[in-house]
Amino acid sequence: MRTHAATVGGALHEAGLPVYSADIVQPPLAAKIADLPAPLISIDRASGVRLTADGQTRTVRTQLTSPLAILGSLGLNVGPQDEIWADGARVDVTQPAGLLPPAQIELRRARAVAVMDAGAAAQIVTAARTVGEALWRAGYRLYLGDDVEPRLDAPLAPLMTITIHRSRPVLVQADGGTLPTRTHRGTVGEVLSDVGLALVGQDYSIPAADQPVPEAENAPIRVVRVREEILTEQLPIPYDTLFQALPDVEIDNLTQAQAGVNGLKQRLVRVRYEDGAEVSRVVHDSAARHEGS
Repeated sequence: MRTHAATVGGALHEAGLPVYSADIVQPPLAAKIADLPAPLISIDRASGVRLTADGQTRTVRTQLTSPLAILGSLGLNVGPQDEIWADGARVDVTQPAGLLPPAQIELRRARAVAVMDAGAAAQIVTAARTVGEALWRAGYRLYLGDDVEPRLDAPLAPLMTITIHRSRPVLVQADGGTLPTRTHRGTVGEVLSDVGLALVGQDYSIPAADQPVPEAENAPIRVVRVREEILTEQLPIPYDTLFQALPDVEIDNLTQAQAGVNGLKQRLVRVRYEDGAEVSRVVHDSAARHEGS
């Protein structure tokens, strides 16, 4: 470029090149152009970093590449249990920094929360963002049947109390198989609903659906499938023989006036099956037809 400016800063302003406080300009902005040993001006631009810390987000410009050093240059102290995240990954401060600074830095402050696990109290200090992440990092093993308050995806807050209502193991026997599960429900019917086993028609459970869940560990809950069918039975009725004197037949002689026919007795039988095995038969009604001679 050609310029009438007297200083380096004036020349850059005339050229429309903004200079930020973190940029490095050689020669300095106040240097007179007439005194320059060579007609060359260099600008080492600072990088813009989006920083989130202590509830605030801002953009800073820096020549530093280490996230820890960048935070320190802004007066942000990092505690031993605080975490630094850069571009979505946790920073290991013991490793050397890269050649370029990250585009985003997040400082996650550690906080103390209380955990009530089945009545046992404990305190953990964590930089996790959610309830579920805090429990996982602290080594708490959760089951699908456990109930956690607040919810696992709830944001973690200082001095929060996390309560875990533990489920207990039960075995559900149904349709020829055994399903191990865990529950904190109160009744057998609620457990069956949770595992998707419906009692249809005359099906029943042992214990009954409105009874409490057995207290013993791995106590079984049995689902009994009930099926009924109506059968039609026909039973023969032997005919009777009737002797009758006839005027045209000599004494001590026999002749057949009409052939006998066995009768039929028809009845309806209700058959009950439980888990495929017959357990009872009940006769409901019957009708008979009888002919003879």
